[in-house]
Amino acid sequence: MLRQNLWVHKGKVNGSIGTVQRIIYSDNPPPLLPSVVMCVFQGYTGPAFIQSFPNSVPITCVQRTPTK
Repeated sequence: MLRQNLWVHKGKVNGSIGTVQRIIYSDNPPPLLPSVVMCVFQGYTGPAFIQSFPNSVPITCVQRTPTK
């Protein structure tokens, strides 16, 4: 589930439910979080990033630190 609006005009909005297709990590050094998570969203209307998965979109990971 998306936790923030990413691209409202193309349907990537807060609360959208998707299915993870791929988890991509950078090569060197191994990170704690993946670089990109490729997800399929049924309501997505933007360009295809991977032709074999037309509704698949890249979601970059965001790490947040709580403030006091």
